[in-house]
Amino acid sequence: MLEVLTYIFVVSLSTAIPPFVAVPLELAAPSKFGLPLAFIYTLFGNIVGATAGFLIARKYGWVVIERVFHEHHVTRAKSIAKKYTFWKMTWTRMFLVSLFDVLSWAAGLTTISLGRFILSTVISNIPVVTVILVFGNSINISYAMMGWMSVGVLIISVYVLYKALRLRSVPEEATEKNAL
Repeated sequence: MLEVLTYIFVVSLSTAIPPFVAVPLELAAPSKFGLPLAFIYTLFGNIVGATAGFLIARKYGWVVIERVFHEHHVTRAKSIAKKYTFWKMTWTRMFLVSLFDVLSWAAGLTTISLGRFILSTVISNIPVVTVILVFGNSINISYAMMGWMSVGVLIISVYVLYKALRLRSVPEEATEKNAL
């Protein structure tokens, strides 16, 4: 039971925190839990994580955006958010799988209800989760190996993010030195 809860927690965390990736674990889940249970656990984990991101964005999203961006950009973003319908959101999340977690946060900025968001999450996740788990079931990779691969992907993601943020701050420092 602890393995199941840990798996659901990790999948939820990977959906709620964009740089974290659980696909390697999802590939191994069918060999650990069996295909039907792996499907249920993965779908549930994605729903929990996406809902967490959605609710955080719903509560704090516009406050943060208004502090970070110029009023013109905020007004434009609000007009775009108003136009996002249930099916637009569902299809966008289904086809832009790599941005699923980010789109969950963005959905919190729209006017969609929590219930419709969860329904959109279920609909958009079924085909993606099915493909990942069926592929994982056919290659039958060990759970431990996939766990280490997931840790590796996380470490590489954090490193790339660190380097990108560091490069972004370098021009600011260089312009300050040139100004002196």
